[in-house]
Amino acid sequence: MRSDQDRSIPTPNAFERGFLERIGERDEPPTGPEADVAGPWIVEEIPSAGFGVYRSGEGLARRFRPAGVFHDRSVALLAAAALPSTGRDAAFRLGGEPERAGYVPSATSPASSPAIFSSSTIP
Repeated sequence: MRSDQDRSIPTPNAFERGFLERIGERDEPPTGPEADVAGPWIVEEIPSAGFGVYRSGEGLARRFRPAGVFHDRSVALLAAAALPSTGRDAAFRLGGEPERAGYVPSATSPASSPAIFSSSTIP
């Protein structure tokens, strides 16, 4: 029987070698990181270790490695809620110097509209 590490025996493939080589040279699509952390995420207790954050369908019983392990369940739940946003590019950045009302956000892309953050909307 052939092991996964044995690459000496070619695996049958429907694609031509040239096509696979060209695909391998391409950059990952811009939505790749977002899809990787999209979730849904679940929290499971790991005996004597804390609480693990797993992708739905994975888990300790299936011997998957958690995305993170936390001592407190509440922190694990927060991490599970925040993970989907970590794969996205920031839509806004805070200004470097605080103004009278605080830090002013600025758009990072033309699709974002900084007009909604006029000084009159900041208390």
